[in-house]
Amino acid sequence: MDGILDEYGEVSFEYIDELEQEKSRLKAEAEQGNIEACRLLGDLYLDSFASYPSDDEQAVYWYTKAAEGGDKVACIRLGDIYSHCVPTVTDKRFPLSIVQDLNKAYRYYKKAEYYKGMKRVQKQKKR
Repeated sequence: MDGILDEYGEVSFEYIDELEQEKSRLKAEAEQGNIEACRLLGDLYLDSFASYPSDDEQAVYWYTKAAEGGDKVACIRLGDIYSHCVPTVTDKRFPLSIVQDLNKAYRYYKKAEYYKGMKRVQKQKKR
C-alpha cells in the first residue's frame, strides 16, 4: 500500500485527481482478497475530500469485507459507525445514512476484541 497511508495509518492523498485511480487499484486488490485494501476502501468511501463525495453504504460494505477477513480496525470502525452513526475518519458531515444499530456495534466491538486476542496467542506460539 505504498504512498497511500499517512503516519497514522489513514488513507492520505495529496491530489484529488488521484482518488479515482487509487480507488480502482484498491478495488482490484480487494477483489483478490486483500483485507487491508478492503479496509482502505472503506476509509476512502467514508471520507470526503473537497468536491469528492463520500458513500457511507460502500464504506460499510468494504469495512464488512475486511472485518470478515479478520481486520480488527475495520471491526472497530464498524462498531463506531453503528453505535454512534458518526464519521470515524475525517469526514465531518452529519448524519451518516447508516441507521444506528447497537446490537451490530456490540458484535463488531466483540469481534475486534477477539481478533486482538487471537493475534496475541499467535505471537506467544511463535516464541
